[in-house]
Amino acid sequence: MDRFYPIREHGIGIIVILRLLSGHVGQNYGAGEHARIRKGMHSALGLFLTTALVIAVIMVVFGRAITGIFLTADDPALLAEAGKVAYTYLCVMAACLPILYLLYLYQAGLQGLGRTGVGMITGVVELFLRIGFALISAALMWPFGLFVAEVSAWWGGGLIFIVAYYLNAKALLHD
Repeated sequence: MDRFYPIREHGIGIIVILRLLSGHVGQNYGAGEHARIRKGMHSALGLFLTTALVIAVIMVVFGRAITGIFLTADDPALLAEAGKVAYTYLCVMAACLPILYLLYLYQAGLQGLGRTGVGMITGVVELFLRIGFALISAALMWPFGLFVAEVSAWWGGGLIFIVAYYLNAKALLHD
């Protein structure tokens, strides 16, 4: 079931776009149409960042109501505290959603260029960041650190994908 994580979390639409982008990059790379790869990645970048920002704004503006749908408790004080924690977590995730979308974008670009091994490296980095932040948070009794653990993995993986994409693009996509 783990392989369906992106569909569960971010919708089928983003997965379809990523598959199309990967195919677009791969086909144009094979055809030597490097300018089309750059244009496609640039267009996808605008689409992804706009989508991430719209979703982030919706989550921040309507987040309390959205999280309230999923919370129940007999004690109003407990419900209020759970709502506060859930909304804080939602805001942290929403603020970092653009980097997650960049991670997906550049992963698809690298896959299209045939550079699939970078995903293994980012997976290991993301795992260590999540575990590291979780352990540090537990040792320091810092519950907010658990929120940061997830987005730190996005940042770590995203930065690796972005750097790897541009290094590979520079080496492979010269006109």
